[in-house]
Amino acid sequence: MAFTTADITALDRAIAASELKVVLEGREVTFDNFEGLKARREFIASQLLTSGARPTGAFRYRFTTFRGD
Repeated sequence: MAFTTADITALDRAIAASELKVVLEGREVTFDNFEGLKARREFIASQLLTSGARPTGAFRYRFTTFRGD
């Protein structure tokens, strides 16, 4: 099963909203407790790190602006 940053985002939203139900890859998953939810998030994050993906969804942008003087 290939994990994506969308999976991490869905788990983060569930944790923030104190929800135990999460939709991952079109399937609804209900966790027994928050420890299981957090453990799954950490597992997916570690899998994404080993695959080279960015699990946090943080991006770095660089902008160059030119003034029309």
